[in-house]
Amino acid sequence: MSYPLKEMTKPNKEFKSEDQITDCLEKVKTALLQAPLLHQPDEEGEFILDTDASEIAGIISQTINGEVKEFLIAFGSKALSGTERRYAAAKAEMLAATYFVEKYLPCLARRKFTLRTQNSAVDSMDSETGPVSF
Repeated sequence: MSYPLKEMTKPNKEFKSEDQITDCLEKVKTALLQAPLLHQPDEEGEFILDTDASEIAGIISQTINGEVKEFLIAFGSKALSGTERRYAAAKAEMLAATYFVEKYLPCLARRKFTLRTQNSAVDSMDSETGPVSF
């Protein structure tokens, strides 16, 4: 969503029209105003890390007291390099997973958590014994 703004900060980039900048800023502003409420992590809850390679995004959520509802703890994204943009889907998904495991390590360290990805090749890495837990 904010990619056009980030691209403008690179050297020798052509300046985009004022309408494009305004449109991008309005989208970012709307997204921030509608942002979900973040919750403090509960030491007893089960942590879930969702990753998506299409935009390299990660979300940590948590179920508390066995509830079906997941509570949002943190979310983030990563801008891809030119090389990373050319990764195959499974490799990009693993990049997203490793990036966000490292980014959220203080929250996930020494805890069992579930990693959910958007790529069936990654999801089935341990299909004989069930989902992969870290």
